[in-house]
Amino acid sequence: MGTLRLLLAFGVLLQHVRGCEYSMTGGAASVQTFFIISGFLIAMIVDVKYSKPGQLWLFYSNRALRIYSTYWVILAGGALVEIGAHFVLHRSVFDIWELNAARLGTLGKWYLVLSNLFIFGQDAALFLSLGHHHLHWTTAFWKTTPIMPTFMLIPPAWSLSLELCFYAIAPWVLRWRTRWILALISISMMIRITLWYAGLRVDPWSYRFFPSEAGLFFAGALAYRLIYRHPQLQKPSLKVKLLQAGAYPAVALYPLYDSSHGVFFSATKLLYLAYMVVAIPMLFRTTCEMSLDRKLGELSYPLYLCHFSIVQVLNHFSSTLGVVSRVSLAIGLSCGVAFGCVVVLERPLDLFRQSRLKRAASVPAQRRAAQSSVEETESVARAGLIVSASTTETYTSNEPT
Repeated sequence: MGTLRLLLAFGVLLQHVRGCEYSMTGGAASVQTFFIISGFLIAMIVDVKYSKPGQLWLFYSNRALRIYSTYWVILAGGALVEIGAHFVLHRSVFDIWELNAARLGTLGKWYLVLSNLFIFGQDAALFLSLGHHHLHWTTAFWKTTPIMPTFMLIPPAWSLSLELCFYAIAPWVLRWRTRWILALISISMMIRITLWYAGLRVDPWSYRFFPSEAGLFFAGALAYRLIYRHPQLQKPSLKVKLLQAGAYPAVALYPLYDSSHGVFFSATKLLYLAYMVVAIPMLFRTTCEMSLDRKLGELSYPLYLCHFSIVQVLNHFSSTLGVVSRVSLAIGLSCGVAFGCVVVLERPLDLFRQSRLKRAASVPAQRRAAQSSVEETESVARAGLIVSASTTETYTSNEPT
C-alpha cells in the first residue's frame, strides 16, 4: 500500500504545479483517500500494538513523535525558503504577515503562530477571513483577500489537523462495537447532507470539515475490522488480487472518469471512495511484506509536507520553465528531500518508537514473572513451614518424659 500512498502524494503535488492539467486524484480525492488509509492503519495499531491497558500515553506520544518530528524539520526548511523569498522577491509569508498585522489583531497573531507550530487549528483557517481588526468566520474563504491559508508556512498541513483530531478520539472510539461506529459514520454523512442542502457544497465544506470527514476515518477503521480480519483474506484469491490491483489505475486515471472537481456528492466520487474502502485492506494484506513498497510508502508523508515550498519556488520561474520541466523538478527535488528525511530522521525515530513499545510490552511480562517468583517463594516458604512443623513435632514426640 506504500506505492498507493506515494501516488496520492504525487496527486497533491501535481495539483499545486501551476499549469499542470493532469493531477490524478488531485487534492480533494487524494486527501480523502488518505483519511480512509489513516482510519484503517490506526485501527490496526490500536488493535495490535496498543491493545493492553495503560498504553494510552504511549499511543499519543508515539503518534506525536511520528507527526511532529518531520513536520518541524520541514517547517524550519519552509521558514528558510520564505526568508529567502522575503529578501530576494519581497514576497513571502512574512511580508503578508507584516502587511496585515493590524488586521490580524493580537488573538489572530497568536492563533497563526500556535497553529503553525503545533498544527492543531490549521483547518480552522479555511473557515476564517480577515476583518479590519480581527478574524471572523466565513463560509467561503476563497472569496477573501488575502486568504488565510497564505499565512501558513506549510499550507497542506491543514489535513494533519484533521488527522490529529481523529487520533485524539481513536483509542476509545475504535474499541466500540461495530454498530456504534456505523452510527458515527451515519451521523457524519447526515452532517454532510445537511451542509449540502444548506448550499455549502464546495471547498472547504466538501473535504475539509472534520465532522463530515470523520466518517471516512471510521469507514477505514471498519475496513480493518470487517475486511482485513476476514478469514478468507488470509490467503487472497486471484479475484481478490485483481480487485485490489485496481486501486492504482483508479488513482492514476481519476480525471478520465470523474469531473466533480472536489464536490463530494458525485456518483463517480462516491464509487471511488467506496471502492477504496474495500480495496485498501486487501492491498495492505498483499503488500505489507514487500520491502520496496514499504520504502516507497515512507516517502509519502515528508513529500506531502515538503513539496509545497519547492513547487512555489518553481512556479516563480513559470515564464522560463515549462510545465513538464517544473513537474519533473518538483517530483525529483521533493523525493530527494523526502528521502533525506526518511533516512536521517524517520527511520531512527521509528526504531526508537518500536523500542518504546517493546519496553512497554516487557513490563507486564516482568511483572508476571515477578508475581510468579513471589508465588513460588511463598509456596516454598509454606512447604518449609510444614516441614519445620513436622520436624518439631517428631522431635517433641521423641523427647524423654
